[in-house]
Amino acid sequence: MTSARRKVGERRASGRQTRYLLLLVVLLTAAGWIYSARQQALQGQQLQQLVQDNRLQVEEIEQLQQRLRRLRIELLLAEQAADEQRDMVQDLEQQLFHQQQTLARYQSALRPDAVKPGLRIQAFEQQSGVEPGSFRFRIMLSRVGTEDDSISGKVQLLVEGLQNGKPATLQLPDKVDAAGDGWAFEFRYFQVLPDEGSKAKLRMPEGFEPVRVLVRARTQTGHLVERSFDWRAPASAESGGTSSETP
Repeated sequence: MTSARRKVGERRASGRQTRYLLLLVVLLTAAGWIYSARQQALQGQQLQQLVQDNRLQVEEIEQLQQRLRRLRIELLLAEQAADEQRDMVQDLEQQLFHQQQTLARYQSALRPDAVKPGLRIQAFEQQSGVEPGSFRFRIMLSRVGTEDDSISGKVQLLVEGLQNGKPATLQLPDKVDAAGDGWAFEFRYFQVLPDEGSKAKLRMPEGFEPVRVLVRARTQTGHLVERSFDWRAPASAESGGTSSETP
């Protein structure tokens, strides 16, 4: 009797263990399915995000490519315009040179040395600066000779005037933004100094009254050319006025 009851209890315990194992298997299977479903959903979201990010990157690349194409076109047009401007400047220089040679031939009737080949100091222009006692200026050099020749050298300025009522002279470029013993020049037709389209800055010493400007140019061959200009009271830079003198 006791043995039979023991066997019945063992069978019942074995059945409960089996049910527990089956329940555990079912729960693990369900948990695995849920985890797999969530992972698939997460991977799907990540894939969608990657697709969206890739689409945005493609659009950004296309925009950059379009911008690059526009910049290349603009650069090409700018280079073409610069070439046209250089050609125009060269044509104007040649026209000016030819007119100057023609003028020299006309002047030869009055001055036999007018057609003599060489350097010419063509013009001097001055302008008041913004600060009191400051000035800016330009010098224009030209030459007479054959079209294929060129000329080079250095140019200086001497500003003659009165310092506290006594005669005094300022030698430039010692007092301006230039280095060495003068501004270097080298040209075929003509040249405006200083270069790069900016006027040289000059500040007069306190108590100095300019009267006359002497432009002195010396070629590399040692030929010296000088020309004087009266110092004229120019208009201020703010008004845009200038004072210039030409032959």
